[in-house]
Amino acid sequence: MATPRRLVFSQDTGTTSVKIHAEINSNGDLLLRGHDLSHAPGAAAGERDFEYTLRVPAEHRERLLLDLVAHAFGTANAAADFKAWLKERGVPHAFETW
Repeated sequence: MATPRRLVFSQDTGTTSVKIHAEINSNGDLLLRGHDLSHAPGAAAGERDFEYTLRVPAEHRERLLLDLVAHAFGTANAAADFKAWLKERGVPHAFETW
């Protein structure tokens, strides 16, 4: 099975190229991987090519997901906004009232 991966950010100005991907590795860890080809990040190291990985261990993914939902949808319209966001992305979900 392929590693789930999503492009988070991409910019190419001609002198700077930045790409950042989020992915889940085979251990279930969330990885944020970046590749920056420019003058700024590598200047201190004397290089133009800078790559990095930020890793959130699998056992903390659920907490991260809940924190991200609270951060992104922390308003009185949270349910409606989250439902619309899921629908826009084709994410299966159910909405129940009682």
